[in-house]
Amino acid sequence: MKNTLTSAAPPISQEALNSLLITAAKNPQGEAQDENGLTQTVAGLLAQGANVNAADSYGYTALMMAVIAARNGPTETFFALLSCEGIDVNAVKFDGNTALLLAAYTGHTETISALLLSPRINVDVVTSRGHTALMIAASKGYTETVSALVSCDKVNVNTVDYDGFTALMIAVNNRHAETVSALLSRDGVDWQIVQDQLSHPEIQNLNKEVSVLLAFILPRGEPRNSIISSFNQRNPNDAIQQENWAGPEMYKALKDLKSWHIRYLTDS
Repeated sequence: MKNTLTSAAPPISQEALNSLLITAAKNPQGEAQDENGLTQTVAGLLAQGANVNAADSYGYTALMMAVIAARNGPTETFFALLSCEGIDVNAVKFDGNTALLLAAYTGHTETISALLLSPRINVDVVTSRGHTALMIAASKGYTETVSALVSCDKVNVNTVDYDGFTALMIAVNNRHAETVSALLSRDGVDWQIVQDQLSHPEIQNLNKEVSVLLAFILPRGEPRNSIISSFNQRNPNDAIQQENWAGPEMYKALKDLKSWHIRYLTDS
C-alpha cells in the first residue's frame, strides 16, 4: 500500500515542491513521490504552495510536462494546471518552445484546442527557427491540428518563418494534400505565394485549388514549364497514379477535383 500525505508529514521546501509538481505533471496519473516516500498529487502540491510556473533545469514547466504526457489526449492534470490562477500559458523553454508549440509537435489536437481557449495564449509564438504552431503541424501533416489552429481567428495563417515560408508553403513542400486543403479553407490565406513559385504563365489565372495542387504534382528541382508540358501529354488517370508524380493523398485530391480541373491537366 502506498503512503499518502498526512498532516504529520514534515514540511517540504519551496524548491522541492516545485520539482515535485513538475515530476507529477509528466505522470499521466498526476502523482509523484517525495523524499519521504509519500505520494504527492498535483492538486495537493499546488495547495501546499508549489509555483505553477516554476521550471526545471531544462526550462520545462509543469504545464509543458502535462502536454508531453498527453499521448492519448489531455489529462486531468493538464486541465487542472491550465485552469490554475496565475498560470503562464506562454512560458518559454530555453530553446524557444512553449506548451502550444510542444503540443503542435506531437499533433495533440484536443490539447491545442484547449490551449487556444486561454485568453492569454500567444498563438503566433515562434521557435528559434521562426516556426509557429501552425507551421509545425503543417510540416508534419497533422490535418486535424491544422484545422483547429486555422479555426482560431487569432492565428495568422500568413506568418513567414526565417526562410520566408508560410504554413501553406510548408504543407505544399511536404506534399500533405489534406493539410493543404485545411489551410485553404481559412479565409485570407495567401495562396498566391505558392502560385508565384510556379513559372508557367498559364496557371496564373487558375483558381487557388488548381494552383496549389499543381505545386504538389511538379517534382522538385526541375523546370516548371517543361514539367507541365510533359504532364499535359499524359493521360491524367495514368499520370497521377505514378509515384513520381503524386502519392496516394494527391491522387485522391486530384480525383476529387471538378472535371474541368482534370481537363486542364490534359490540355496542350
